[in-house]
Amino acid sequence: DLVRTTSGPRRIQSGHYDPSDILRNVSDIVEGRFERQISGNSKGTLGSGAAVTSRIVKPKATGEILGDASEAALLRYCESIYPVDRIRKLYARSFDQPFNSTNKYALCVVDPPGNEAPGKQYVFLKGAPEVVVDRCSTWLCAGQNKVIDEDFKRKFLEAYERFAMAGERVLGFAKLVIDKMPNDQLTAATVPSTGFMFLGLASLMDPPKVGVDKAVDECHHAGIRVFMVTDDHALTAEAIAHKVHIITKPTRLDLAHERGCAVEEIDPHDPDIKAIVIAGHELRQLDEAQWGALLDHEEIVFARTTPQQKLEIVERLQKRGEIVAVTGDGVNDAPALKAADIGVAMGNPNASDVARDAADIIILDDDFCSIVSAIREGRLLFDNLKKSVVYTLTHLVPEMVPVFLNIILL
Repeated sequence: DLVRTTSGPRRIQSGHYDPSDILRNVSDIVEGRFERQISGNSKGTLGSGAAVTSRIVKPKATGEILGDASEAALLRYCESIYPVDRIRKLYARSFDQPFNSTNKYALCVVDPPGNEAPGKQYVFLKGAPEVVVDRCSTWLCAGQNKVIDEDFKRKFLEAYERFAMAGERVLGFAKLVIDKMPNDQLTAATVPSTGFMFLGLASLMDPPKVGVDKAVDECHHAGIRVFMVTDDHALTAEAIAHKVHIITKPTRLDLAHERGCAVEEIDPHDPDIKAIVIAGHELRQLDEAQWGALLDHEEIVFARTTPQQKLEIVERLQKRGEIVAVTGDGVNDAPALKAADIGVAMGNPNASDVARDAADIIILDDDFCSIVSAIREGRLLFDNLKKSVVYTLTHLVPEMVPVFLNIILL
């Protein structure tokens, strides 16, 4: 495994590293290559990752990991250090709250083994780093709790943005020790949601499939605007959009890099900004005129969006007379898939049944390029149909005119 540490890259065996180092461990996971990067306290992050990853199943017979790809990547990383099944047996789950697009975190309450913490329970938190860190008052450093101060926030933001700008999906982890409660009293309302201890960041990268960039280029040449609407951080979304050519023109961040200044110093209305990257919380502040100006752009990336905002984007485009096609595979995509003129569900094994039921079409090979091929063939069929109609009419005219003239003259 290749490990990037504070002293530079070096080779080590999995599971033998300094927890203060930054781990980069590359391997094949599920159907793509994932790059996992654990920064800070790797063992603490490992514990919370394994505990909170409650919806991933690995059948013993096949060893195949079933479930969300990001969860599977975390599980595979944890498995490389310590058997996850053993962790789950040691830290039995008493309560868990699944991730949702509103809270943007998952929460899990576990019972510590033996005499590790008599009369106590651990609450593990995993989710969007900015959400997780806002619920923390301390952070773990070399086995000690330290108060979160401005210096920590600055370093946290630098690390977060560095990973996100590389197009990686970043997750934050935290832990809280609480007095033991009966299982029937554990609810979302009774489990504390603040005062956590921040453990670290995990960064995962799922490279775009081969050919997606060319498929997006074909869409542009065909006069189709391709927007990205995602739950990911704006920097992650922008980096991926650049890779797959959804963004080919300068964004606000690009101008900041070009001019050597902070993003905040660039006027959002600068005429040199040709592509827009906007987060969900910014969408809530837009009025009708601003929505109109936004949707006039050819290249747009919507980040950290909720299901309601995805639906709103579709409806506003339709009000402008646009024909809207939406692709997606999650429960959060279902409202937008249902409202779109053409809802296209991706056929990967982990796609939700709700998304498939809401869609008009299911792409069985789970490949965006197939959508482009379908558009190409559909347009070809329509062109051929028009030519057939024109040919038929032009062929009938010289045959029908003499008949009509004969009837009129008689």
